[in-house]
Amino acid sequence: MPVHMYNLTVEALARTGKKPSDANVAILGQAFLNNSDDTRNPPSEPYREMLLNARCEVGLYDPHWSILG
Repeated sequence: MPVHMYNLTVEALARTGKKPSDANVAILGQAFLNNSDDTRNPPSEPYREMLLNARCEVGLYDPHWSILG
């Protein structure tokens, strides 16, 4: 699914005349389980890595997870 989401993102950007390197992408939801701060092996991680490799600016938000702990 992460590869599919990445391809959909790139296609949507192309329809608007943008390249991935011109995009700011927000990922809403980083924790793997509902109402949990468990971020081990989330499905969003490979998607995030593909976006970063394509030079997208990527932001993460999850109300149950904080980088500050």
